Amino acid sequence: MATRYIEDDEKLCKFLASLQLLPRLPRLLIIDDVSSFVGDKDPKRIARVMAFIKEAATFAATKS
Repeated sequence: MATRYIEDDEKLCKFLASLQLLPRLPRLLIIDDVSSFVGDKDPKRIARVMAFIKEAATFAATKS
């Protein structure tokens, strides 16, 4: 099991967008404390992060 620590919402979105480029999808992806990535930021940024999470989950579901 490999662990990645991502510091902010921009890096999280980039990681989620790159999932489709991986040779093999991770069997498990845990995003702990989403609020720590977005905090009290602009609601549009929160919606953007949530959209990336949804798209990554949808993509992963179609590949498994």
